[in-house]
Amino acid sequence: MRRPDGRRRNIPNTAGMGSSRCPPKGGRSFARSQYASGDDQKLAYVSPVFGDFTKGVPPTLIQAGAREFLLSDSVRLYQAIAGQGSVAVLVIYQGMPHAFQPLLYGTPESGRAYRVSNAFFDQEMGAQ
Repeated sequence: MRRPDGRRRNIPNTAGMGSSRCPPKGGRSFARSQYASGDDQKLAYVSPVFGDFTKGVPPTLIQAGAREFLLSDSVRLYQAIAGQGSVAVLVIYQGMPHAFQPLLYGTPESGRAYRVSNAFFDQEMGAQ
């Protein structure tokens, strides 16, 4: 599989773009163009949604916020993995943004997400 060309290593700063929207209008397209170019955006290295799961993958926990800009990608990833018969669990947290677990650390939602992660790993790895 060909690797992406690797554009920038930093996340574009959208501060001061005059919008409270996250991402700001047009921000997703801009961010994608900075992360990978053209056809590279459809490589599994860039987005696992485009991966080949026919040979199976390890048990996978996907956590997403209901206000997350990658929510539909999270659902598509879950469907792709589970559709091939591998264990996949999708947990959606109401009202939460992208990467809420560390960004909103200390909130009840973040705490629940970490507890769900711990329980998932304990279960899948056979911890007592």
